[in-house]
Amino acid sequence: MNKAPSSTLINYNGKLGGIRHGFIEGGVAGYELWDLDIEKEDWSRHMHILPPMWKQVVGETRVYVVGMIGTSEVVFSPFVKSNPFYIFHLNIERNSITRVEIKGTGPLEGQQVYTFINHIENVKLIM
Repeated sequence: MNKAPSSTLINYNGKLGGIRHGFIEGGVAGYELWDLDIEKEDWSRHMHILPPMWKQVVGETRVYVVGMIGTSEVVFSPFVKSNPFYIFHLNIERNSITRVEIKGTGPLEGQQVYTFINHIENVKLIM
């Protein structure tokens, strides 16, 4: 299993940011959040510890960072589809985790999943 860290670029409080992580699952303790100070031309590193409930909520599901919504929620998604299918929201200000069930994804378990945030679908374009 490849445990090499990867990074996901995010909008962190209006600044360019990144979350550096390896495979994230129930046993992981934390991750690094970086933000760029444009004026100083310097990156700041912030270590974040995952909340105690992380292991109970995520379990052994392997997840990756999709991105950040708002100013304080990091969205995680599983690598593969399961039934039921959940994504996870981590509020970094309150250090709390929420599991959100996504319905209507179909019966294909074990398929690779690509999750996007802030996606708006216009059904009129399909017709």
